Amino acid sequence: MHFNYYSLSVFLNKSRLLIKLKILIWKYFFNTKIKYKKLNLDDSLSKEININLKKNGIIFYNSNQILEEKNNSVVQNIKNYIDNNSNNIQLENIYEFKFNYILDSFLKKQLNKIANDKNIKGIVDNYLEVKNFLYNSSIWCDKKVISSKKDTQLWHKDGDDLKLIKIFIYLNDIDENKGPFCYIKSTHSEGRLSNVNFDSETNFRASEEHFEEEVFKKKYIEVTGKQGTLIIADTKGYHRGKSLLEDRRQMIILTYLSERKVVKPS
Repeated sequence: MHFNYYSLSVFLNKSRLLIKLKILIWKYFFNTKIKYKKLNLDDSLSKEININLKKNGIIFYNSNQILEEKNNSVVQNIKNYIDNNSNNIQLENIYEFKFNYILDSFLKKQLNKIANDKNIKGIVDNYLEVKNFLYNSSIWCDKKVISSKKDTQLWHKDGDDLKLIKIFIYLNDIDENKGPFCYIKSTHSEGRLSNVNFDSETNFRASEEHFEEEVFKKKYIEVTGKQGTLIIADTKGYHRGKSLLEDRRQMIILTYLSERKVVKPS
């Protein structure tokens, strides 16, 4: 018997209490629960990661603080390869301001090292709490364009699943003018602001004016950082990529979903 989970999600998405019920249904009836995994990290760091990710929906560190030692050179290897083979790597235009690098065998192999890193997988597993898989891996390049904000530059929640994890790793230094990743803390499914939802607007994007209230300003975070900055976020919370005012932004993106992913119907 086919059951439309998305329809149930819409019905339950009215209050925090009902959202918690929705998560329980998703976790115990639609997915396979998994046990907590101990990370190969300092105990205090592991605790900090678990608490803050669940509370805020986002954490960020230098990649060398999180990745296994054997994988510490992977980010630099990818950056060097892209820079040294810029004339040979094909690009796919996603939006006016965004390109996707077409992954060859070398880049796929390097991304798989990050995706299968024991600490990365442990963080993902402990947060999602259910069996999951790598849904997508990619490398994006954003550039400055003279136009109004659009698509991923607007506030939105991803509809790929009820809980999900995206990992972003900066391949170049990112300041406030180079398109940092922005997030409204606690708007993810288990956050205190989980019932905040402006997705009724066109194309599931929310306008800036909604987030001018003080409660959102206090929760706003803009992640700037050096090459190798690693962001782990539940993009069921409100997020966007800030418009570039100069240069470009190169970034690795890994997406993890539950085995029984819940995708918005097109």
